[in-house]
Amino acid sequence: MKEPIVRFQDILEAVRAYMPDADTGLLRRAYVFAAVAHRGQLRKSGIPYLSHPLAVTKTLADLRMDIPTLCGGLLHDVLEDCGVPESVLREQVGEEVTGLVVGLTKTAKVSLRSTKRRKLESYRKTLIAMSRDIRILMIKLSDRLHNMRTLYSLSEEQKKRISEETLTIYAPLANRLGISWMRSELEDLSFRHLNPDLYEEIRQGVEEKVKAKAEVFKKVSEILEERFRRENIPCEISGRVKHYYSIHRKMVQQEIDLEQIFDLFAFRAITAEERHCYQVLGIVHSLWAPVPGRFKDYIAKPKPNHYRSLHTTVFGPSGDCVEIQIRSRAMHQEAEHGVASHWIYKERAGFDQKDEATFRWLRGVLDGLQEISSPKVFLDAMQLDLFPDQVYVLTPTGEARELPRGSTPVDFAYTIHSEVGDHCAQAKVNGKLVPLRYELQNGDVVEILTSKTQSPRKDWLKFVKTADARAKIRARVRREEREQAQALGREILEKGLRKSGLHYAKLLKEGDFQKVLKAYRLKGMEDLLRAVAYGRLSPAQVLDALPREEPEEEEGAWDKGFERLVEKAEKRSDTGVRVRGIPDIFVRFARCCHPVQGEEIIGFITRGRGVTIHAKSCPKTKEGEPERWIEVQWDEGGVGLQRAKIRVISEDRPGLLAGLSKAISAVDVNISQAKAWTTGDRQGVAQFDVMVRNLEHLNDLLHSLEKVKGVVAVERILH
Repeated sequence: MKEPIVRFQDILEAVRAYMPDADTGLLRRAYVFAAVAHRGQLRKSGIPYLSHPLAVTKTLADLRMDIPTLCGGLLHDVLEDCGVPESVLREQVGEEVTGLVVGLTKTAKVSLRSTKRRKLESYRKTLIAMSRDIRILMIKLSDRLHNMRTLYSLSEEQKKRISEETLTIYAPLANRLGISWMRSELEDLSFRHLNPDLYEEIRQGVEEKVKAKAEVFKKVSEILEERFRRENIPCEISGRVKHYYSIHRKMVQQEIDLEQIFDLFAFRAITAEERHCYQVLGIVHSLWAPVPGRFKDYIAKPKPNHYRSLHTTVFGPSGDCVEIQIRSRAMHQEAEHGVASHWIYKERAGFDQKDEATFRWLRGVLDGLQEISSPKVFLDAMQLDLFPDQVYVLTPTGEARELPRGSTPVDFAYTIHSEVGDHCAQAKVNGKLVPLRYELQNGDVVEILTSKTQSPRKDWLKFVKTADARAKIRARVRREEREQAQALGREILEKGLRKSGLHYAKLLKEGDFQKVLKAYRLKGMEDLLRAVAYGRLSPAQVLDALPREEPEEEEGAWDKGFERLVEKAEKRSDTGVRVRGIPDIFVRFARCCHPVQGEEIIGFITRGRGVTIHAKSCPKTKEGEPERWIEVQWDEGGVGLQRAKIRVISEDRPGLLAGLSKAISAVDVNISQAKAWTTGDRQGVAQFDVMVRNLEHLNDLLHSLEKVKGVVAVERILH
C-alpha cells in the first residue's frame, strides 16, 4: 500500500492556520537537520525515512502543538537512529527541543516485547519518561499513529506485537488525554491487524447498514436544519459512524451481534455557544420522543478526560432509534484535540503555565510515578487514572494478568487454564480467603484453590466479566445439564418399559430403538433420552414406535389382559404425583416450600434426584433453566399426611403457646417440630412443622390459629 507523502510546506501551512505570527525559523532549522541526519535511510517500505518524521510532525500540527513540539517531531529519531551526539543537537536547536528528543529516546529504549511481568516495568518507565513533559507524550502518540498507519511492510509477527502494544498502552493514553479521533484510529488499526477477518466482516456490515439507513439520516438532517433556521439558532449538523473496534468491544461485552447495535450512526449538532446546547436539546425532544435511559449530560458532569457534550437517543422518523450528540464549538475542539486544545501558544514560550490547571489531573498522575520503584505498587497509580477500564493482578509467582475492571477470581482462574476455572473451589487474595464473586483490585495477588468435585455453577454467570469465562462456564453447565437430562430420561424410560415386560438394555443392544429415532426424527439415543426427560416424549409414545411381535393368543388371555388393565387403572403413584401423566417417576418434594395436595405444583428436573416438586407460588420457580421445569399434577385421591411450615406472630403473654397447641389439635393436625422465641419489641414468634392431609386441611389450621386471642398474624412459610 502506497504511503501518502507529507511535504514540509504542508506543515508550514498548517502552523500558519493557527499561529499566523509564529516564527518558523527554528522549525526550518530542525527540518534541515533532520533531512541531513536521515539522508540515505529508507523505511521498510522502501521510501525515504524522512517521510516518517514529516508525517509525525503534520499530525502534531493538526493537534495545534507549539513550535518546540513540532521540532521534536521532526527530530525524534536522530539521536537513536542516526548517531547524532546530544551536544550537537543542543547546539543546533537549543535546550528545550533537545530535552524533548532526549525524553523520547529514553522511551524508545524500553522494550515492550517482554514477558508480562517485565511489561509492567516497561509501562512504568515509559510513563515516567513522558511525565517530564506532556509534549513528549504527544510526540510519542503521533509517532505510534504513523507507525500503525504504515505496518503493511512488516512481518505478521511484528504487526501483531505492535498492534497489541498499541491497544494496551497507546490507545488508552490517547483516550485519557481526550483525543478521541486518535484513540479510535489506533484501536481500529490494531483491530485490523490482530483480527483482519472479523474487522472486515464488521466493516462491511456497518457500510451496508449505513447505506440502508441513508434516507433516514438525510431526513433527520433536513428536519433539524430547517427547525434550527426557524428558531434562529446557529448550529451545524454532521454525522459520525461508530468505529469498528468499539462495535467489536460492545458485541463481546454484551454478547450481541451487529443487528442488535442501534448506535452505529450518530448525529452531531455543533452550536456556537454552550448556552445553545440545551436549547437544541429541547428542540430535538419536541420533535421526537426520547428513548428512556439514553440521555447523558456530560456538560454538567464531564467525563474524567474532560469530554463535554449532551447525548440523547430519540425515536426518529419511522420509529428508528437516532443518537444525537450536542456540543459547542469549544467542546468539539476539546473533544478532537483533548488537553492540547487548552494550551495557549506563543511564538517562543510554548504552552502557557497559567493553563496548567486544565490538565493538572494528568500531570498529577505522571509526576508521582517517578517515586515508584516497584511494578506491583505502580499498578494502582497507572490503572486507576490512565486505564480505568482494566485491572492488573498477579499470580503467586509474580506473573501479571490483565482483566476488565470488576473481574473476579473465577475470571482470573479461566485465564490460567480451562481446567483451573472449571474446578475453582476457593480463592485467596493477598493471602486471605475471599468469595468467588469478590471484585479484584489493582495489584492483588490471586491464588486459586481447586477441587476435583467442583464444577462450574450457573450462578457464576451472574458475576463473571470476561467473555472467555462466560463462554466456558455456559458450555460446561449445558453439557452437565444434558448429561443429567439423559440420566433422568433413561430412568423414566426404563420404568415405563418394565411395566410392559421390556428391558432397556436388551432393546438397545438389539437396535430396536432405531425405529423410534426414525419415527420421531431424532439423531441418536442422547436426543431420545433428553426428549423423554423434558416431557417431549412419553414412554408410551416410545413403546408405540418400537417393533412389536404379536404373541399367539392363549386360552384365557383376554381375561388376564382385562385383569392387568383393572390393576393398572386402580394403581396410584406412591408419591401421589404424576409427571406429565406418567406415574411412579422418581420424585421428591422440595424442602423450600413443602407443597401439599390441592395447590398448584410444578416439577424441576434435578441432577441425580429425578424430579423435585415445588408449589407454583414458591420463589424458586423463577430460577433455573426454563426447559427443566415440567408439568406435573396430583394423582386422584389422598396421598397421606404432608409436611407444612407455618409461622405465628403474637403478643408475648403467658399461656399463649397452650392456646396455639389447642387450636392445632382442634383441627386434627399433628405437630412434628416446634420452636418459639420473643423479639425485642415484646412480640412472640412461634414456628411449627405440621402434618396435614391437603391444602383445605392446612387452611382450616390457619383459620383456627387466627382465632386465638393475642395472635397478630399467621402465615405459611415459603422460601
